[in-house]
Amino acid sequence: MTVHARAVLRDCEAALEDLRAGATGLLWRTRWVAAVALLRTVGHVLDKVDGESSPKLKAAVSSAYGALKTTRPEPLIYWEFIEKERNNLLKLYEFGVQQNVTVRPGAVWYNLTTGESGSTGGGPTTYEHLVRDGPYAGQDPRDVIAKAIAWWRDYLDAIDRRAV
Repeated sequence: MTVHARAVLRDCEAALEDLRAGATGLLWRTRWVAAVALLRTVGHVLDKVDGESSPKLKAAVSSAYGALKTTRPEPLIYWEFIEKERNNLLKLYEFGVQQNVTVRPGAVWYNLTTGESGSTGGGPTTYEHLVRDGPYAGQDPRDVIAKAIAWWRDYLDAIDRRAV
């Protein structure tokens, strides 16, 4: 069955947990690259490793991928996210996502008339992550990765059912 591809999918889930754990800046970017690369790796391992384990599984994998190619650009999660973002990152090193940081510093004040001074506390620094364009524009990319993981799970389940 799709044992090896599912091991990669579990690593995708761990990468998603890392992204949700609050990483920012360079750490977030490198975890993003890892998560996207792993998402595409599921399909490669499915074909090259699991597919070689039995003739029935090889036929099911080939049939499923043949069907997937005929429905392009659907499903969008595969063609417009998994495949496109992987190509952007690993071939061009261009990110289809962005991080926005909002810093809310405190203020220091001084009253020239009275000589009084003081300060106000700042607010929390917040981070927002967004997909830049395409069908998932404006969405949190971590949510899109979760959708991609769910799509892969369904895809692998269907292949396992066909290969029995």
